[in-house]
Amino acid sequence: MNLLTAIVTAGIPGFLMYVVLNRLNVLSFEINSAQLDKQVSLVFLSVVNVVMSLWIYQLYVGPIQELNTLINVSVLFGISIISTIILIVLVMLLMKFGTWLLTLVANKLNIITQDNRSTWTAALSRRPKKDEALYAILFDFDNKMIASGFVGSFSNPRNEYSLNFYGESGEYSIYEARNMYAQDKRNEQLIDYDKQVKLFLIVTA
Repeated sequence: MNLLTAIVTAGIPGFLMYVVLNRLNVLSFEINSAQLDKQVSLVFLSVVNVVMSLWIYQLYVGPIQELNTLINVSVLFGISIISTIILIVLVMLLMKFGTWLLTLVANKLNIITQDNRSTWTAALSRRPKKDEALYAILFDFDNKMIASGFVGSFSNPRNEYSLNFYGESGEYSIYEARNMYAQDKRNEQLIDYDKQVKLFLIVTA
């Protein structure tokens, strides 16, 4: 019982919320991000989760001082899990609204906003509309095609990107890729001078 209470009050559900938001790129930290940023975000989410869980428990169940039975502690743990889900949704909505508002202000002031993610992470995390997909064509600096296919997933251990392509793989020249890139303003071209590769991300129906 003491262990369950410690799990809730130590903010373990808040840590799970941090993990989920990080996986969804709502809170995104690169490998070289400041450790303090991660710690502050984790502590803040944990504190908010604990405060919300204890507040709901005291409001609808009973005084916190009565957390002396397995049933009460289990109820608190269940409330904490529900609070985690609610907070994840709220944070996602707030971040989406904040991004929209920031973009609106930036457009009015004619300035470019800053993203704490790397260019590759931001581009590869983007998902088109439900009936569309992201097609990738990868070239080296000699304009020789390396691979192509739909973007499935990617990993970024220590800024060493690993891409997973799936579906149809075609052969394209650099000129064909550039023509496809020019057909939609949502398409992107990424260049990595260290790895000496060029990546075209094409939105397809």
